[in-house]
Amino acid sequence: MKSLISIFNKLCYGRQPTEVFDNLLTITYTQFCPKPHEEDKHKQAVSSYNKKEKVLINEWVHYLALKYKEGIDKKNWCDPLGDLYMEISGSYKTQGLGQFFTPEAIVDLMVKMQGFTFKLNSKINDPTCGSGRMLLAFHANNYGNYFYAEDIDPICCKMTVTNFVFHGCLGEVICHDSLKDHDSLNFGWKITNIGLPIPAIIPITAEESFSCKMWKNMNKAKQLNLNIPNQDGHPIYLI
Repeated sequence: MKSLISIFNKLCYGRQPTEVFDNLLTITYTQFCPKPHEEDKHKQAVSSYNKKEKVLINEWVHYLALKYKEGIDKKNWCDPLGDLYMEISGSYKTQGLGQFFTPEAIVDLMVKMQGFTFKLNSKINDPTCGSGRMLLAFHANNYGNYFYAEDIDPICCKMTVTNFVFHGCLGEVICHDSLKDHDSLNFGWKITNIGLPIPAIIPITAEESFSCKMWKNMNKAKQLNLNIPNQDGHPIYLI
């Protein structure tokens, strides 16, 4: 973590910490997007950095990948981006970084307290996902399911989609207000297998989003006082 923080601090010279962290997330997750998806966002994120800084960014991604390997080998899941976010939040309190996520030990306890194992191919949804660590813990204990993450904060969504792809979680991540704009989104991605050793990240629209369709159907059911079943028969769990 010290190497990640050190490089982050160097990149923050003359820049807003929120901007730097957001750029680092964009640079990282877009490397898992098949071309031409998200190419413009990747280019925009690196455009303001000079050659030496781009070398630092490559080192940052390298150290991040090592941190994932270390954490996953140790306990099957980890959230280095969430940990980094909270670490730098303490140093840049007035710079737009200020969320704190559920400690990993409590996340593990909450997963164990569920008291049951999900059926294969179940859909597991977190409508306020933060960095996605709750879904990561569920994935570590319940393989073979699909995970759907939602959050209003773009940075949280970028952390979550990056966490998903490093852990091999399949599903989707969408950025919207799950309390108000149930069936719309600001942006979103599907994390899916395309025949490679690791999943790919594909941008999706509201019409392509399972989460948006789910909320839309649930709202219709509530208005009509009906019970609309899931389309494919698999249960949906909200956590």
